[in-house]
Amino acid sequence: MPGYKLDPEGLKSAIHELIDIRNSVYQLSQKSNRLSPGELTAGDLYTKNAHKAFKELALNERNSLRSELDNIRKFLEEKINAYQSTLEEYLKAEDNASVDTGKIQREA
Repeated sequence: MPGYKLDPEGLKSAIHELIDIRNSVYQLSQKSNRLSPGELTAGDLYTKNAHKAFKELALNERNSLRSELDNIRKFLEEKINAYQSTLEEYLKAEDNASVDTGKIQREA
């Protein structure tokens, strides 16, 4: 048979692993919303500036922990969707091939 053969069970397993990783990344992203430098309790200007910088590194729209986690989650989502589409196409082609084979055998 020319071309490549796909391992549907292996791909399903990989998809489930990616979904678990995506969910973990999402949970971590949600936890990052509650990050706080609790040890920075002094009320002086330096401590207030450090507290502000910490929050920015954790929560800014760009170049922060949360934004990077969101980027990772989006990347994983794209891969999951691509793998699911590939699996669906493969299974559909397998079904069509089985139907065609059965038809040929009946005609012979």
